[in-house]
Amino acid sequence: MMYDEEIKKFAATLQFYSPKAYSFVREYLTLPHPRTISSWMKSSDCGPGYNLDVIQKLSNTMKNDKNNTMSDVALTIDEMAIRKDLVWNPSRHR
Repeated sequence: MMYDEEIKKFAATLQFYSPKAYSFVREYLTLPHPRTISSWMKSSDCGPGYNLDVIQKLSNTMKNDKNNTMSDVALTIDEMAIRKDLVWNPSRHR
Protein backbone atom coordinates (compact mmCIF):
# COMPACT_ATOMS: atom_id res chain seq x y z
CA MET A 1 0.00 0.00 0.00
CA MET A 2 1.25 3.48 -0.85
CA TYR A 3 1.12 6.08 1.94
CA ASP A 4 1.18 9.85 1.62
CA GLU A 5 4.28 11.59 3.03
CA GLU A 6 2.20 13.28 5.74
CA ILE A 7 0.80 9.91 6.86
CA LYS A 8 4.31 8.46 6.92
CA LYS A 9 5.56 11.33 9.09
CA PHE A 10 2.56 11.11 11.41
CA ALA A 11 2.84 7.33 11.76
CA ALA A 12 6.59 7.38 12.41
CA THR A 13 6.29 10.18 14.97
CA LEU A 14 3.38 8.60 16.84
CA GLN A 15 5.07 5.17 16.84
CA PHE A 16 8.26 6.76 18.18
CA TYR A 17 6.54 8.63 21.02
CA SER A 18 4.02 5.96 22.05
CA PRO A 19 3.69 2.50 20.51
CA LYS A 20 0.61 1.90 22.67
CA ALA A 21 -1.11 5.03 21.33
CA TYR A 22 -0.10 4.02 17.81
CA SER A 23 -1.79 0.64 18.22
CA PHE A 24 -4.94 2.39 19.47
CA VAL A 25 -5.06 4.89 16.59
CA ARG A 26 -4.30 2.11 14.10
CA GLU A 27 -7.62 0.47 15.02
CA TYR A 28 -9.47 3.52 13.64
CA LEU A 29 -7.18 4.74 10.84
CA THR A 30 -5.42 2.94 8.05
CA LEU A 31 -1.82 3.19 9.17
CA PRO A 32 1.21 1.06 8.29
CA HIS A 33 2.32 -1.85 10.42
CA PRO A 34 5.10 -1.00 12.91
CA ARG A 35 7.48 -3.30 10.99
CA THR A 36 6.86 -1.19 7.88
CA ILE A 37 7.81 1.95 9.80
CA SER A 38 10.91 0.17 11.08
CA SER A 39 11.93 -0.71 7.52
CA TRP A 40 11.49 2.94 6.50
CA MET A 41 13.79 4.01 9.31
CA LYS A 42 16.43 1.44 8.35
CA SER A 43 16.71 3.02 4.92
CA SER A 44 18.00 6.25 6.52
CA ASP A 45 21.73 6.64 6.99
CA CYS A 46 22.07 7.28 10.70
CA GLY A 47 25.70 6.27 11.11
CA PRO A 48 28.43 8.37 12.64
CA GLY A 49 29.45 11.55 10.90
CA TYR A 50 27.49 14.29 9.21
CA ASN A 51 24.07 13.28 7.95
CA LEU A 52 24.05 14.83 4.50
CA ASP A 53 20.33 14.07 4.05
CA VAL A 54 19.48 16.35 6.97
CA ILE A 55 21.80 19.13 5.78
CA GLN A 56 20.33 18.92 2.26
CA LYS A 57 16.77 18.99 3.64
CA LEU A 58 17.58 22.08 5.74
CA SER A 59 19.12 23.76 2.71
CA ASN A 60 16.08 23.05 0.52
CA THR A 61 13.68 24.19 3.24
CA MET A 62 15.54 27.48 3.69
CA LYS A 63 15.58 28.10 -0.09
CA ASN A 64 11.81 27.51 -0.34
CA ASP A 65 11.00 29.53 2.81
CA LYS A 66 8.61 32.24 1.67
CA ASN A 67 7.39 33.29 5.14
CA ASN A 68 10.85 33.64 6.68
CA THR A 69 10.06 30.97 9.28
CA MET A 70 13.55 29.47 8.94
CA SER A 71 15.35 32.70 9.85
CA ASP A 72 16.87 31.26 13.04
CA VAL A 73 18.42 27.83 12.62
CA ALA A 74 20.99 26.39 14.98
CA LEU A 75 23.14 23.42 14.04
CA THR A 76 24.42 21.55 17.06
CA ILE A 77 27.30 19.12 16.69
CA ASP A 78 28.04 16.64 19.42
CA GLU A 79 30.81 14.14 19.76
CA MET A 80 31.12 10.99 21.76
CA ALA A 81 33.78 8.39 22.36
CA ILE A 82 33.06 5.09 20.65
CA ARG A 83 35.72 3.34 22.70
CA LYS A 84 37.64 4.79 25.58
CA ASP A 85 41.30 5.56 24.82
CA LEU A 86 40.98 4.55 21.16
CA VAL A 87 43.83 6.14 19.19
CA TRP A 88 43.99 6.39 15.41
CA ASN A 89 47.23 5.23 13.81
CA PRO A 90 47.48 7.03 10.44
CA SER A 91 50.35 4.89 9.12
CA ARG A 92 48.47 1.63 9.70
CA HIS A 93 45.01 3.08 9.01
CA ARG A 94 43.76 1.49 12.24
